[in-house]
Amino acid sequence: MRIAAFLAPAATAGLLLIAAGPSWALSGQCYWSRLEQPTRDALLQGYQRLGPQVLDRVPVSDRELADIDAACGPGPEDLKDRLLSATVLEHGSAAFLKGWLRWDDDAIQAAWARIDPEQAEQLRRQADAVLARSAPSDESLSRAVGEFLGQDPDRQAPGVVDQVRGYLTSRAIREAIERRG
Repeated sequence: MRIAAFLAPAATAGLLLIAAGPSWALSGQCYWSRLEQPTRDALLQGYQRLGPQVLDRVPVSDRELADIDAACGPGPEDLKDRLLSATVLEHGSAAFLKGWLRWDDDAIQAAWARIDPEQAEQLRRQADAVLARSAPSDESLSRAVGEFLGQDPDRQAPGVVDQVRGYLTSRAIREAIERRG
């Protein structure tokens, strides 16, 4: 798997600015859990400095990729590459939001759940377009970003909106791949 294979489509279309077994097949959680802790740490720290470019700068070892393949099950190589990339970007943007907004995993999940079903469907359509390698719609994510952030007083802080867009997009892509798996 080449982790960088996802970078161009994600940057252009996706980011819009900026216990395993067969049941784990094409699961972002399985992929993330199979990376060694130093790799996960380097990806998260690198993301804070480099954003999506971390995908080209922090190597995932052949041993880790083999472990992902063995533990997380089969799947088309291009989807596996995209799933790993989307998962890394999702975790990186979540780490930013946790630090900047002082949120935890529960707060992020609650923010995701606040998104109106119409906006969630828009995110799904855009993710499906990215996976189909077609241009996603030019529909704005502003409403989904606002719903995600809710009334948080730090919602207008520099970089927060871009990180939310990155989180929403990478999570939607991860979920789209998992639905296909």
